[in-house]
Amino acid sequence: MERFEGGALITTFRPAYEDEIGRLGKSFNTMMERLNHSIKEIYTIEEEKRATEFKMFEAQINPHFLYNTLTTIIWLIEHAEKDQAVKVTYSLSNMLRELMGRNKQNLITLEQEFKYLVNYTDIQKTRYKEKFSSIYLVDAVLLQYYTIRLILQPLVENAIYHGVKNLERGGIIKITGELEGGDIILEVWDNGNNVAEGRLRELNALLDSGEQIGSGIGIRNVHDRVRHYYGPGYGLDFRKEGVFTVARIRIRMEKGDAL
Repeated sequence: MERFEGGALITTFRPAYEDEIGRLGKSFNTMMERLNHSIKEIYTIEEEKRATEFKMFEAQINPHFLYNTLTTIIWLIEHAEKDQAVKVTYSLSNMLRELMGRNKQNLITLEQEFKYLVNYTDIQKTRYKEKFSSIYLVDAVLLQYYTIRLILQPLVENAIYHGVKNLERGGIIKITGELEGGDIILEVWDNGNNVAEGRLRELNALLDSGEQIGSGIGIRNVHDRVRHYYGPGYGLDFRKEGVFTVARIRIRMEKGDAL
C-alpha cells in the first residue's frame, strides 16, 4: 500500500497464506488490475481523440479544395468577371482567417461555424455556376451555444459533390438548426441525389459499427468527433424526407469553452 501511495501503479501483493491478509492481498491485486486496465482505456481514448482531431484539421481546407478555388478565381479574372473574382477571394480569405483563429480555441460558437459555412457555400455556388441555392433556417438562440469545430462543412461538401453538382439547375441545400430538450439538432438537406432509404439505413449501420464508409472520410470524421466529445446518443445519422436526403447531427447545448 505504501508503494501504491508513492505512485507505483504496477504494485502487486503476493500472499503467503490463505488467511484474511491473503484474501485482502488478492482483492488489492484485482483492484490494481482493473485500475491499470482503466488507465490503458483512457490512454487509448485520448490517443484516438488526438488522431481524430488531427484528421479534422487535415479536412478543414484540403489542397484539392484550395486548388479548385484558386483556379476558379483565375478563370473569373481571365473572363473579366472582376466582381465575382473579388467575392470568391474575399470568401476564401474569411475562411482562412477563421481557420487560423480556430487553432487557438477548443470550442467555437455556432455563429462562427455558420459564418465559415456561408463563405464555403458562396465559393462553391460560384464554382458550380449557381447550380444550387443555400437556405439557412436556424433558430437565432442557437448562435450563442458552443460546438466542436467543423461539423457542418463536411456534410455540405458531401451534399454538393454527391448530390446537387450533378443537377442542371434547381439544386437546394438547406441547413436547419433547432433546440430539442437539452440538445441541439443541426441538419443538412439536399435534393440532389435520390438515395434509397435502404442505402441510408446501411450508412447509419456503418456509422454505428465504426467501419470505414468508402471514401466518406468527412462523414466518419464528423460522427467520430461528436461521439468522442458528447458521448453515446450523440452523432450523425441520415434519413429521407421526400426528394431530400437529410444528414442530422445531435449535439449537447453548451456554453463556454468546456473542452
